[in-house]
Parts: sequence; C-alpha cells; structure tokens
Amino acid sequence: MWLASWKHVVLVLWMIHHRICYGNGESRDLYYRIKSPCSLLELNNERGRVIIKAWEKQHIKICVHKYGAYSARQLAKLSVHMRKTGDTLLVESIWRASRRNSDTAHVEYFIRIPTHLDTRVTMQSGSIKLCGARGTHTLRTSNGTVIGKHLGDVDAITSNGEIVLEDVRNVTAQTSHAWLVVNGARNTHVSTPQVGIVLKAIRGYWQAETNCGPISVEHSAGSGTAQTLCGDIVVKDCVGINTVSTCRGNIEIVNSQHTTGNTLNGEVVKSGELERLPSLEASRSFILTN
Repeated sequence: MWLASWKHVVLVLWMIHHRICYGNGESRDLYYRIKSPCSLLELNNERGRVIIKAWEKQHIKICVHKYGAYSARQLAKLSVHMRKTGDTLLVESIWRASRRNSDTAHVEYFIRIPTHLDTRVTMQSGSIKLCGARGTHTLRTSNGTVIGKHLGDVDAITSNGEIVLEDVRNVTAQTSHAWLVVNGARNTHVSTPQVGIVLKAIRGYWQAETNCGPISVEHSAGSGTAQTLCGDIVVKDCVGINTVSTCRGNIEIVNSQHTTGNTLNGEVVKSGELERLPSLEASRSFILTN
C-alpha cells in the first residue's frame, strides 16, 4: 500500500515537471525553401537546437519545430522571421509574449545549405551541429555542445558544453567546464578554463591553453605551444617544434624529439617509443557521426 502511494506521488511530480518544462505538448512544424542565392546564413535563436548540414543543391531548406509553450495560443506568439539583405539571409526566432512565458519556449532548426555557404549562429542556450559546409562559420551558444565535421574555418564559443571538431580548416574555439577536442585541422587556437583539451593531426600552428585540466597532442605535423596550470600533458608522435608547460603536473613526450617540456611540480618523461598508455587517452572517447 505504501509502495503504491509512493509511485502515485512520483507520477504526479513527473507530470508537474513535464508540464512546467514542456507545456501542454503543443508543437508546430514549419518548412521554408529559399531559392534566391546568398553567401551568408545568419541565425539568431534563444533556446533549442540547431542542426545544419550541407548538400549539393544550391537552395536552402529550413525546417522549424516549435514547442514548449504553455498553450497553443502562447506557441503561436513564437514566430520565425526571415529577411534577405544583400547576400545575407537573416533568420530569427521572435517571441511576442511576456518574459515569464517565453522562458519555456524552444525552437529547433534543421537546415540544409549549399556547401560554399558561410554561417553565423547565435543562441542563448542550446546545441549546434554543423556538417559538410566548407565556408566560414561563427558559432555562439551556452549550455550546449558544438559539434562540427568537414568544415572550413570555425570560430566557436560555448559554456558548459563540449566542443568537438573533426576535419576542419582553421579553428578558434573556447569553452568552459567541458572537453575541447579537435581532430584534423590546419591552424588551431583553443582554450578552456577547466577540464581538458585533445588535439590530433594538426597540420599547422597550434596553441592550447587551460587553467585546470590535462592536454593531449598527437600525430601533429605543425609546431605549437600548450600550457596548463594544473594538469598533465602528453605529446605523442609530433614532428613540429613544440613547447609545453604545466605548473602542477607531469609531462610525457613520446616520439616527439623537437618538443620541450617544463613543469614546476612534476616530472618530464621523454622517450622514443610508447612505453605505457597515457592516462588521458583512456579517460574519454569521442565519436562523431553524420
């Protein structure tokens, strides 16, 4: 009897939470097809998710999913505005209601763009995923991840979310309280106050900075610097002229004869072959999918 009552209380609490967070479940789907040519897609969205994928077609397809308002009437006040100025297509989520009600509304964008198009995405909260667009991309969000694959130049900033980039041209990236991973890039400048950084297959100049977290650099042909105040550093199979330093942590240099390591409180171990697996390598696994 007591167990049945407890289950009833849990169910009621879940229903209240679901209604507060997601409203009455009302949603709206909108579809747009932009045929006029443009070189820049600028997207402003407060909360939700943005997924952008490139294709061989020369027009833009935008699918919008609105949800989370208290009622269908409130949801109708959340609109999507589009305006083309010159070569720029501006897409905005606009809420015409009180701030209290707007805090529950979300907009998800699923967009297809030509491969050459540049993008500029600005969000207050939510994740961004971008694939296959070889243009220049400026990505800004918080409380959400940034994932990119097969891109041109990327300038990404988020907080409380990971940044994972693979096969990009030039990278400038910054996050906090989450991992920052770049696998395959030319010039790279990345930083995070906490957690850690993983760089792989960097062809040009690279720079990695963190206040509290480990740094791993592997299979990189370019030269660079890595600096952390509190964390270990691993440099493996790198041919460039590199300088890495930490205040409190160990440094392991494997098959990277032109790398110099400095630590104030720890050890610097340099070897010509892999004697043991770095602890950082086993700490996290990142898999990107289309």
